Amino acid sequence: VVQPTYNGGGADGFVANIKDLGTSVKYSRRTYIGTGGIDIVYGVQFDKLGFPYVMGTTTGTMTPINAAYSVPNSRQFIAKLRPNLSAFVYLTTFGTSNASAPNISPIAFLVDNCENVYVSGWGGGANDFGGSSYPTAGTNGLPTTPDAFQRNTDGSDFYFFVLQKNAASQLYGSFF
Repeated sequence: VVQPTYNGGGADGFVANIKDLGTSVKYSRRTYIGTGGIDIVYGVQFDKLGFPYVMGTTTGTMTPINAAYSVPNSRQFIAKLRPNLSAFVYLTTFGTSNASAPNISPIAFLVDNCENVYVSGWGGGANDFGGSSYPTAGTNGLPTTPDAFQRNTDGSDFYFFVLQKNAASQLYGSFF
């Protein structure tokens, strides 16, 4: 899924490491992240060691790499890349399996000092903007944890997800 060129479909995510002054690309490699569907990178974060992480959505199928936690055929992804953008350290997916569209429209993304990853976004009718909407499958079926603030959804809620370091497990999931 990490390619040096566009993979096709409606869109691919794109990542490049720009030098401090913004005058050129730091590494000669520019990385596309995608499938044959529509792939969008919503956020890029770096951990304390300089590894980049990306978070986004897809309408295609991303195959997890080096991830103990993943939800097969789901439409949200999180990936940790090598600093030179040449390969994935891990790639995982989360959400509901076989959804017709991404469950959420992501709005926030963070990697903490322990390398845990935080993602949040709105799903369902919350993304209807007077006839012009961001298509989401909604929040029904998204995984929550026993300590969740809110474990139930009407399908149109704000969702918060925490992934443990190295995609080992889901640490937290809740609706708000």
